[in-house]
Amino acid sequence: MAGPACTRGGGCDNIKTQRIPRLSGIRWRVAVVDEELGIVWIRLDFGPGSLFGENASKSLIVWEAFKVYGSQIHAVEAFMKVGPQNAPSGWDAN
Repeated sequence: MAGPACTRGGGCDNIKTQRIPRLSGIRWRVAVVDEELGIVWIRLDFGPGSLFGENASKSLIVWEAFKVYGSQIHAVEAFMKVGPQNAPSGWDAN
């Protein structure tokens, strides 16, 4: 997303200056909330337009875990994978 290997074009030197894509097909689901530990786990499917090049017909699928305390997010871990568009989350309604 930024730095020497960045291929996004425009803003690679400073991630804060990158254009944020407008994606209309983002689907998300809160998978887990542990209020005692302050952990939230979310699944996101960024949908059409989230990938470029040979993966343009696929979707960026992301799992993110947040550490929350004092009403603020203090840490984030993310796992990303290229997958088929509209892949089920496993918690989707039948």
